Amino acid sequence: MNRTGVVLILILLGSVAGLGQGGDDVHLQIHGFATQAFAYSGANNYLGMNTAQGTTGWTEAAVNVNDQVNEKLRVGAQFHYTRLGNFGQEEPTVDWALGDYKASGLLGLRAGKVKIRWGLYNDTQDYDPGYLWALLPEPVYGIDIRSTNLSQLGVEVYGRLPIGEKFGTLSYSGYYGDYVYVSGEGEMEAFKESGLTFDSPPAGKTPGFDLRWMTPLTGLTVGGSLMMFDATANLAGETGTYRQPLAFWPTYYAQYINRKLFLSYQYTKLVEYQTTAITGAGTSTSDSDTSAWYVMG
Repeated sequence: MNRTGVVLILILLGSVAGLGQGGDDVHLQIHGFATQAFAYSGANNYLGMNTAQGTTGWTEAAVNVNDQVNEKLRVGAQFHYTRLGNFGQEEPTVDWALGDYKASGLLGLRAGKVKIRWGLYNDTQDYDPGYLWALLPEPVYGIDIRSTNLSQLGVEVYGRLPIGEKFGTLSYSGYYGDYVYVSGEGEMEAFKESGLTFDSPPAGKTPGFDLRWMTPLTGLTVGGSLMMFDATANLAGETGTYRQPLAFWPTYYAQYINRKLFLSYQYTKLVEYQTTAITGAGTSTSDSDTSAWYVMG
């Protein structure tokens, strides 16, 4: 059984324990959504869909279950289905499955398959009704790599640090765990188009953190995140190996919400290297240093 399966069993056991406490003590919540899109473009087809003619090739649905076991402990999981042109899975996948122990406002701990807090919207893009747009800005939040970047199998420490009413509040998140490229998403399709196929998708570690400041100016939040990740894999048929040393993906952002006015800005830079060693053909190395930004309102 894989580690995700073990995490789900632990969560289900926690939920059963919570149900056993009696009706007055159970705080079980079930939420979900289903979305069917119609996509149309004036010229180029988008993400493998026939958008130039109009298509209904984008379907999403999710259901999540949360149980507040006691005042400090919450357990939950979410299952998600996506079919987006050439991308997505034939069956629902686990977006996240975790136990969340909040010792106080200053300190909390999440363990399991935990969502990655990076930038303004990475940890909320699994929930369609949670934001105003059909698509988040694509250069930063690519819909075809949503599941790959959404979560990691490990731990997260989080909390809020009061710095006085005159200065607002600092919110922090630090995490460490396992990271894997999800089959059926854009990154794996890019590997395939470049001629690389694997016995199993590349995987590695992903340490990172997020620090954001809720300023004294009502509605204004500024902050920054750093996601890091490496990956290794064996090429299909024992023909070689693939290795990606630790990549750095910092981002800086600001958001302002006041009554009917909404504004946000985000800048990110990705620096990564990739090494491929093919049996009988030597080793090749490539590097990438790209940046992206958006302003939204």
